[in-house]
Amino acid sequence: MKPESSSLPPRPFDFPAFRKQFEKAYDQFYRFNKIDDDLLAELTQHNLTEEQFDKLTLHKQYQRYISLIDGKVWFSEVPNKPHGEIAHLLLIELSSQLQERSPHGVLKGCGDNGIIPFLNVLTL
Repeated sequence: MKPESSSLPPRPFDFPAFRKQFEKAYDQFYRFNKIDDDLLAELTQHNLTEEQFDKLTLHKQYQRYISLIDGKVWFSEVPNKPHGEIAHLLLIELSSQLQERSPHGVLKGCGDNGIIPFLNVLTL
């Protein structure tokens, strides 16, 4: 005779249901930079694979603020936008460092695809 087990086997992970909860949390995160505590607790109960995490976060505007740590989804704090004065000072400083037309420029601009549209680079 088999001994009766008082614990039920764990339910299989329902990824489509989890995705709906994640989308709800992402909407709150995107709009308000805050997620309901109960919803966040529900999301962190499940372990995800990297493939599942990629399916959830791919092509999201705030993708860089969402991480997978130890199989759990973590939302980082979104930094505040810089003030216009600070952005202007950074632009002036970077422009002086780039020295776009000078061969002795300290910094050189670049793009992800290898094209530098704002620099006239002369090849020797």
